[in-house]
Amino acid sequence: MKNPLRVKGVLLALLLGAAGPGFAALVPTEWAHRQPFTVPAPGVVQLALPPAAYDTAQPGLADLRVVDADGRELPFLLDRNEPVGRTTVGPVPLPRPKAFEVPPTADMTQLVLTTGTTEKIEAVLLETAAPFFLKAAHVEISDDGTAWQSLGPAVPVFRQFGAEQLRLPLNRQAAAFVRVTLEDFRTRPVAFTGARLVLGPLRAVPPVLSPAAASIVRREEFAGETVLTVALAGRNLPLAALGLDVADPLFMRRVTVAIREAQGTAAGERLIAAGTLYRVALEGTEARSQLELPLPDGFSPPTREVLVHIQNGDSPPLTLNGASARQHVCNLYFNAPAAGTYRLLTGNPQADAPRYDLAAFTGDMRQARATAV
Repeated sequence: MKNPLRVKGVLLALLLGAAGPGFAALVPTEWAHRQPFTVPAPGVVQLALPPAAYDTAQPGLADLRVVDADGRELPFLLDRNEPVGRTTVGPVPLPRPKAFEVPPTADMTQLVLTTGTTEKIEAVLLETAAPFFLKAAHVEISDDGTAWQSLGPAVPVFRQFGAEQLRLPLNRQAAAFVRVTLEDFRTRPVAFTGARLVLGPLRAVPPVLSPAAASIVRREEFAGETVLTVALAGRNLPLAALGLDVADPLFMRRVTVAIREAQGTAAGERLIAAGTLYRVALEGTEARSQLELPLPDGFSPPTREVLVHIQNGDSPPLTLNGASARQHVCNLYFNAPAAGTYRLLTGNPQADAPRYDLAAFTGDMRQARATAV
């Protein structure tokens, strides 16, 4: 019996080869940047776009081209591996559970949510007006409200000095009921008034992320605030998250990420993301930490730098060892008629996006037996 992936790869090679007859040789001077790469054998090739391709191309990669050694253009397919559906840049309305109950208990607070949905739930966001607290929250889920399944060790929930952590991960599980238990024996009870459901993103496949170079090139200290300038590997990278390497054993900080941009005749900043980074230790448990800030889906900074604001309040500045980033992987597929040297062309501001009519084969491309270069 023939291997279906191998057969599919052969068919894709034929399709790709047939998609681009008659392409003329490009004029090299029209593209300012050319990145050579070597293909070891003919067939379908998978190439993860390097940071330099994003940095020198138009923001939407409209001027990206693949050419052979003779300058002939080859049709290609870009698999951007981007989330689709409800996860988009900007705020997304979060539904409330069908019911939110706080049954009376001794030495603990229990929150029981009737979710009212059969969709997979990414997380539960608790709501409270309490200004200052630190609690351990144990999360359980149930299909019938009687038999409960623990989701693991307790997670910290807190609000202190402008930083807060009220997100309880459910790890994309469907649950008719969610129960949250918070111990009140050692600390005062906290009045939680409601919750929101973060529903799982609608993705055909899980996102593929890879490390992206990032470094702190400037640090400025102000009253109650640290401002970092973080250099990236290039412009227009499809960033997914930005992290900090913090040496302090315990801390909580409110953090925002912004980019510089012109606002009328003056220079200003545009807020991109906000959240809390922390490392906390609850009594009887190991320290839990969150050192990475997720960035909105679809975010591609138009500059090679981002600004990170760390709100210190009355606490001393953090001890930082560096920064890190992760990006969505964008794979380029094309059919190489022969082994040899090929080139990525970028840097043509007048070029329009090519139309190769290959978008229908995206799913097949991911499964094809391709040569990764």
